[in-house]
Amino acid sequence: TIMTSTNSVRILQWNCNGILHRLPDLKNYLATLKHEPDVICLQETHLQESKQLKLPTYITERKDRTTGQQKGGVAILIKQHYTYSVLDHIQSLEEISIKIKFRNRELNITNIYNPPRNKIDLATYQPLASRTNLIMLGDFNAHSSLFGSNTTNQEGQAMETIIEQHDLAVLNDKTGTFIKTNGELSPIDLTLCSRNLSLQ
Repeated sequence: TIMTSTNSVRILQWNCNGILHRLPDLKNYLATLKHEPDVICLQETHLQESKQLKLPTYITERKDRTTGQQKGGVAILIKQHYTYSVLDHIQSLEEISIKIKFRNRELNITNIYNPPRNKIDLATYQPLASRTNLIMLGDFNAHSSLFGSNTTNQEGQAMETIIEQHDLAVLNDKTGTFIKTNGELSPIDLTLCSRNLSLQ
């Protein structure tokens, strides 16, 4: 779980590995916070079309996995008082993006789940990473020393290229975000943003 504050917008991201049975955990965590997040980004929601996802005071936008194994899926939950729109979806990715008006500025928030050993195609990510006032986050299953990993895989190299080409800032502090079976922490969940946002 990562809580990010960019330009005073509070964003929580979490690979929940099935949100319906973890919803009580999310509600309990939110109850401990002084200020609830403005936006909650979930990966691996494991939702089917017939299942609803409701959280008090939030509006849910989601993209469920419709092919293959019924896992995966992403969702963005937005505080009800915000004005936002859902952006065009890239069919080959498990992603959902919104444009949200926050303090007289429009932010583009993209939530991504990239399954393990799934190639990150630079051309496919191009229209996402080139958006202005961008906050791009999710579980990329990318390993790189830039994020605090001991190893670098192809997905990590691809993310390094995307970050460099689009002058994105990495908001991670290199702390692990995923607990492996051996107890080690692995930083595979990332939060990136446009450079201008990181300076504010």
